[in-house]
Amino acid sequence: MFKKIVALISALVMLTACSAKKPQEQSAVQTVVDMGTVSTVMQTQEQTEYETIFDATTFEQTKETTTAQVKATTTAKQTQAKTTAKVQASSTTKPPQKETQTQTSGKSETVRAVWVTCYEFSGLLSGGESSFKQKAQQLVDNCVKNNINTLFLQVRPYFDAFYPSEIFNWSTYALDKQGNPPSFDPLKVFVSCAHSKGVDLHAWINPYRISYDKDYKVDKKYEDFTVSCDAGVYLLPSSTESQKLVLSGVREILNNYDVDGIHIDDYFYPTASKEFDAKHYKAYTDNGGKLSLNAWRQSNVNSLVSSIYSLVHSLKSDAIFSVSPAADIEKDKTVHCANVELWCREKGYADWIIPQMYYGFENEKMPFLSVASQWEKLASNGQVKLICGLAAYKDGKVDEYAGTGKNEWKENADIIERQIKYAASSDKWCGYSMFSYSSL
Repeated sequence: MFKKIVALISALVMLTACSAKKPQEQSAVQTVVDMGTVSTVMQTQEQTEYETIFDATTFEQTKETTTAQVKATTTAKQTQAKTTAKVQASSTTKPPQKETQTQTSGKSETVRAVWVTCYEFSGLLSGGESSFKQKAQQLVDNCVKNNINTLFLQVRPYFDAFYPSEIFNWSTYALDKQGNPPSFDPLKVFVSCAHSKGVDLHAWINPYRISYDKDYKVDKKYEDFTVSCDAGVYLLPSSTESQKLVLSGVREILNNYDVDGIHIDDYFYPTASKEFDAKHYKAYTDNGGKLSLNAWRQSNVNSLVSSIYSLVHSLKSDAIFSVSPAADIEKDKTVHCANVELWCREKGYADWIIPQMYYGFENEKMPFLSVASQWEKLASNGQVKLICGLAAYKDGKVDEYAGTGKNEWKENADIIERQIKYAASSDKWCGYSMFSYSSL
């Protein structure tokens, strides 16, 4: 299926700035991790979460007007010299050449990406450094064979790290059966493997999420700016201490690794419940704050997003900061308190916006073409690049949340193919990203 998609992409020509390279000869994707196990975990823990929690009975929700927005307050430092070309692999196959560079970001116009989750990352770690390097290189090679030029690697899925950190504990997904962390640096190895084949690697983090377990006990030094709710334990977005902690984590990655960007997804406010941050909001209004609860929450998220953007560009001027929100724009604003309209309209929030367009063409409430049109209007002024996030994991399956269109993915083998074709034919989209590697 995926080779079929790649072949089609290679035949297309982007109508404007987004132009695709001629394909290299394709070959079969090799299995690197236990795909059956990974797919099951992904389906139950990650992909159905948003749709399960927010299975709305209506599509339209009442818009709440934001009365004030926080704008980025810092500017990027002077452009630093780009590091020398990445090391080429000692392979007989020549790595793909970089594409035409943009004037704004210095990165390839056409993005052909895949998300590599913490579960897929974890599956490579058994067997020591030599084994890991071989498996990581094999994963990268498989991506290159399928014309992928960008990896979003999940290095901080919770309040943890897949690399030796002075801030966060090792991720439980990185530990062996005896509870020991790797004796090497997996992220450093992964970056080297990706760059050896001309593939960009972006460090994917979840800024607020600590645990899905609402009874999870955090260290006492974090108690004042963490909160438990039905969705789990999270950092309080309204806390300056939370923001400092997240920014310190971003700074640590950029200072220690030659990553090509920082990436976050849709884990902002996990609930619309008033109780989630009631004490902080009361303190805000008691001190004269006038914003509504939702507008205040949006301003908290805006502050973090703009701060990450500024930090990324101050530390590495040609790095990319990307955000992958849910594709439902209204729920982004009213539930997650993510003002994606502002981020698309004004500079200083993100370089790339990658909405999770995880819908089929026949989805009853959220048909793909209709949702795509909404995002195209948001990004019409060209302040950000739109990348189309696609649900490779739904291929061949029943989509329980699609209403009358629930069998579309099962009955049609060309949905992803048609979606990529649509994105390639529009000057509003500059590529795609597949969720996730094991679904390819």
